[in-house]
Amino acid sequence: GSKKKHQIYTFDARHKGVDFFLNKRSNINADKEADNYTPNVWERDQDLREMRSHVNKDFEKKYAAGLEQYLKGNFRESVQYLKEADEIMIENVVYDGRIDDVNAMGQKLLDANSNDEEVCHLRREIGDGPCQTL
Repeated sequence: GSKKKHQIYTFDARHKGVDFFLNKRSNINADKEADNYTPNVWERDQDLREMRSHVNKDFEKKYAAGLEQYLKGNFRESVQYLKEADEIMIENVVYDGRIDDVNAMGQKLLDANSNDEEVCHLRREIGDGPCQTL
């Protein structure tokens, strides 16, 4: 929490495969950082940066375009952009190579048309939740 009022941000974060730096900070220092929150924490904090390493500019552009079309009521266009954003997310996680389950499935996860139950389950898990939901 914070004593100051702030805008709320949300993003699809990952914890699997992340080497957290928080454990290397004292509780006092972690609390000080939380008390001195500023919006640039999203670029500065090592843990947050690692947790969203699967998010790149290509994803952000497609997601923003999909959200914009969704808010305008252009649902067909929105779905296309969001599907593309989800595919970018899945590719990023697969190519990153940090998650053992993903590494075991490898290239199979890049086939959006796969009907294999395990592939579909893992694609939903590593894809972007909002893209899949909207």
